[in-house]
Amino acid sequence: MLAILKSDMLRSCEKYIKVGWASTEQKETLNRQLESYIALGGNSFMPKMVAKVMELPIEKPERTLNE
Repeated sequence: MLAILKSDMLRSCEKYIKVGWASTEQKETLNRQLESYIALGGNSFMPKMVAKVMELPIEKPERTLNE
């Protein structure tokens, strides 16, 4: 169970970091998953990954004319 949760969280974190944003709902889901992960004994780099996602904006950034 722990490995599945970690895999799902990692996949989500990588996706949100790549696109540069995550919605409030997505962030809340990640936080709940992280709480469960820690309660199950998980202690890897996942808290750092989730923290990176929490720093992302909650809306898709607007494109500039130079893009």
